[in-house]
Amino acid sequence: MSSDERRPLRSSNQEDLESAPDSPSNRTSTPSAAGGIKDLFKQLDRRFSDRRITFKDPPLSHSRSSSFDHHNYVDARDSLTESAPPEWALLLIGCLLGLASGLCVAFFNKGVHIIHEWAWAGTPNEGAAWLRLQRLADTWHRILLIPVTGGVIVGMMHGLLEILNQIKQSSSLDRQGFDLVAGVFPTIKAIQAAVTLGTGCSLGPEGPSVDIGKSCANGFSLMMENNRERKIALVAAGAASGIASGFNAAVAGCFFAIETVLRPLRAENSPPFTTAMIILASVISSTVSTVLLGTQSAFTVPSYDLKSAA
Repeated sequence: MSSDERRPLRSSNQEDLESAPDSPSNRTSTPSAAGGIKDLFKQLDRRFSDRRITFKDPPLSHSRSSSFDHHNYVDARDSLTESAPPEWALLLIGCLLGLASGLCVAFFNKGVHIIHEWAWAGTPNEGAAWLRLQRLADTWHRILLIPVTGGVIVGMMHGLLEILNQIKQSSSLDRQGFDLVAGVFPTIKAIQAAVTLGTGCSLGPEGPSVDIGKSCANGFSLMMENNRERKIALVAAGAASGIASGFNAAVAGCFFAIETVLRPLRAENSPPFTTAMIILASVISSTVSTVLLGTQSAFTVPSYDLKSAA
């Protein structure tokens, strides 16, 4: 094919690119329908996908198609450059996720203490020594009924979750965006954990704190397109923020996320600024929980005098 025959093909391709609704020129001239933070999240998801695309120079051995391939290469590279958001948008996700996780975990801890004070009102805070200080005939009903009542409430909430799960499965599977039924699940699970802890049943705050952070991360991921690596990075930042806010341990939250959540993700497939997102989410969530819950230590260690037997 001669160069004159190839020239109309190039010009028609340029006209198609200029007339396409998703072309860079039309995107700049036509205002976007979705605004605010959702636009930022969509651009951020495009950034995650574009950073993994590598462009190679067109081979020089094919002289006939080299000019046409180079033209497409330049157009694709320019479109990626225009669509790439600023790098601070990636770090903004970690800051917002840490803020949301810190607030949710702080409210969860407040709820646990409120339920505990209401359920065990009038009970001296002396641990197992309380069983020896009072007669069993005066205390057995509270020791037995309060945990059983908490278990019954948690079981009823579990049944409610089963009903909501059936409603979710019967609804349309093509629904996109934030689903109200899906957003109720983490809230009910957090209430279940608060009731379990407040009534004295066997459970620790580690698991609920991590679940709260992951739920916040899933809420942010629903605003973007599906991407496995990006979702794993967000879940890792959410888990780190949950541990950091629940135990006021930002460093432990970072190591927990890296060793557990990011283990199946290869380093070359990791989205950009993953480590920075985890660190920011951990530090901000720990700071928020410290401001709301205070700096009082969880355990009071008595002072001991060590003396030599000699």
